[in-house]
Amino acid sequence: MKHKNFEKRKHINDRSVKLLAKMSIIIFWLLILMSFVSLSSGLTYLNYFEKLFDLEICNSNWVINDIEGLRSDLKNKVFGQPFLEKVLVSSLKIFLENDNPSKPFVVSFNGSPGTGKTMVSQLIAANMYYKGTKSQFYRHYTMVDTHFVSQRELVNDIKTRAKKCGRSLFVFDEIEKMPNGTFDAIKPFLDFHHEVSGIDFRKNIFIFISNNGMNKINSITKDLWYKGVKRGDIKLSSFDQSLFKSALNEEGGLKGTGIVKNYLVDMYLPFLPLEKEHVVQCIKAAQYDITFDNFNNVVDDLVFEPKDAPLFSLSGCKLVESLIRKYQGHDEL
Repeated sequence: MKHKNFEKRKHINDRSVKLLAKMSIIIFWLLILMSFVSLSSGLTYLNYFEKLFDLEICNSNWVINDIEGLRSDLKNKVFGQPFLEKVLVSSLKIFLENDNPSKPFVVSFNGSPGTGKTMVSQLIAANMYYKGTKSQFYRHYTMVDTHFVSQRELVNDIKTRAKKCGRSLFVFDEIEKMPNGTFDAIKPFLDFHHEVSGIDFRKNIFIFISNNGMNKINSITKDLWYKGVKRGDIKLSSFDQSLFKSALNEEGGLKGTGIVKNYLVDMYLPFLPLEKEHVVQCIKAAQYDITFDNFNNVVDDLVFEPKDAPLFSLSGCKLVESLIRKYQGHDEL
């Protein structure tokens, strides 16, 4: 009986040794394969494991800051906005290349619906991070967001995320619908401080998106059009004071805040109302299968203003996708 038990244990031990030997061979070849992948792609073992196990870390593997990619995306996906290339991209490039900025980059996107404000913020995230808008370092807040239940929750969420990564991107959308003064609580994060609560916010980006100031933007753009000024020749300075006043006085999260009063917004970026040619570019960029007649039907369904000179699309490109779906396969409409 003892002899049989001994033989049984010996058999089990032999199988274990063989299994370990096989595992060692597999691990050996796996390491060889990893070495080949690492060398061919320029990745270190650490880089490889980060990507393999989706371990997003605040380093250059994940925070890629692809300015040329951003420039290309803006050219091919956003139309009729001359200040993106002339001002926004160059400002972002300078900021992202600075390892010791004096304060965070704070910008306000203002203009009518459908002019590309939210899309631009998403394209920035898509080119800042390896995971794009799915990155944990990107946060898009809206009016319905539960973090606007209280300023304390908002502050804590921003602090938590900024502590994880000094190159975080915070986007606040539709701020005209948020309670007046919502963002007073985060003013210290946007100011000229090396640290706030032990956290360095100076490399972060804060984007405020709103329709505030759109009437003034549209009016100025129309007046310049009548004067024969080409869209590409319009100066950003034409809008500066108007947008500053709208941020300070119009209803919304920035109204009356120290952020505005203390000039902590680095740039008020106007999104100009879109002309017919820009809407056509939006339709083409959508790359939907649509007939020539229905292509024209989509354009005809859009409302242009003002009534005395219908120059600009009332809804920008916002309704383009839904109108294309409306006419797809329905030639009788």
